[in-house]
Amino acid sequence: MVVSLIFSLNANMSKQDTTLLDFYEAPLVCNAAPSIGCGSRSKPVLLDLERDKLVVEAWLNRSGTVIAVIWNETAKDDDKIAFIDSTFQRHELDATKVNDAERRSQLLEHFGEEGVWYRGRQVDQLSREEAGIVAERVAGMIENYHPLESGLRAKVVASVKTVFEKWYTDDHLAERMHGEDSEQANLEMQQELVVACGELLGEDVVTEIMGQMGR
Repeated sequence: MVVSLIFSLNANMSKQDTTLLDFYEAPLVCNAAPSIGCGSRSKPVLLDLERDKLVVEAWLNRSGTVIAVIWNETAKDDDKIAFIDSTFQRHELDATKVNDAERRSQLLEHFGEEGVWYRGRQVDQLSREEAGIVAERVAGMIENYHPLESGLRAKVVASVKTVFEKWYTDDHLAERMHGEDSEQANLEMQQELVVACGELLGEDVVTEIMGQMGR
C-alpha cells in the first residue's frame, strides 16, 4: 500500500509513519541567491528519486540544505541504502543522512509546509525567485555603465528574468547547466541575455557595456 498524503499535509504523523521518512543534509544552496535552494540543481535529483518504485515522494527544504525522502513501506533497508547512495553519486551530490534525533525532530516539525518544503517540480518556484534576484542584479550592473530610466529598467529586468527562468526551469536546459555540458550551456544562456538586452538597449550599447566590464 502506498504511503498516504499525510506526509504532504504534515498531519499528526505517528511514530510508525515517520520511520518511512528520511532526511539528508545536502549542499543545494543557490550560489546566486544564498538564502534559498537551487531549483535547477535540485530538481533532477528529486525527479530521479521519485522515478523509482522505492520512493513515494522527494522534497527539498527552502534553504536548500536538506532533502527529504518518503519511502514506500515495502522498501527494504539495504535497498534504500544502495539506491540513495547510487542516486546521490550519479548526481555528484555529497549528502549525509540525518541520524540525530533532535535534528530529525526539528525537521519533522515543519515538514511539508507550503513555502518551507518543495516537492519535485515545485522547486521551479525557487528557480523563478532566483531568476528575479539575478535579473535585478544584472540591471544594477548595467546601470554602473549606462543609465536606465525606471520604465526601461523594469523592461530589462523582465526580459532578463525570462531568459533565466527558461534556463532554470526547463528540465533539459537545467540539466545541461549542471552537467558535463555546463560551459557550453552557460555560454548559450549568456548569448541569449545579450540578445535580450540588445533588443531594449541597442546592440552598440550592449557591446560597449560588455567591453567596459571586461576591462
